[in-house]
Amino acid sequence: MKNHLIAFLFLAMGLSSATYAQNRGDVISTSVIFDFSKSQTQNSINSIIPINLPNWVVNLLTDIDYGTKGYKVNYWTVDFDNNMVPASGLVVVPKNYGCNHDMFVYCHGTVFEKDQVPSNFSGAGDGVEIIFGLIYGGNGYLTVMPDYLGLGDS
Repeated sequence: MKNHLIAFLFLAMGLSSATYAQNRGDVISTSVIFDFSKSQTQNSINSIIPINLPNWVVNLLTDIDYGTKGYKVNYWTVDFDNNMVPASGLVVVPKNYGCNHDMFVYCHGTVFEKDQVPSNFSGAGDGVEIIFGLIYGGNGYLTVMPDYLGLGDS
């Protein structure tokens, strides 16, 4: 009888942990997709910007203060039917900034291809929207750029 009770307890623990295996907001995985110095961040902005401006003008307008590190984050969230689904996004962290960051959230524009999203170092406008992550991250903001459900790794 004691063996049956112990087996039942292990089974109950296994079922309860399987039921609550993931919660909304739990991180599935992270990976670094870029790690730029201050000058590399500025050069990336200069190369992506869609209009032909001299680099000195772009540098003056964007005025990057920090290097940036971009993380692709896969996490659990809920869909419109309240079902748990995986989602993805990009988090851009300013390098050598300290602990207290202001946060900027950028929700990208309409895209028609599943891979034109921030977590793939792209975005709407033929990938131009990634500039917002680089500019805000390069100016000291922790920048969060979620992919929409059904796009990216969702």
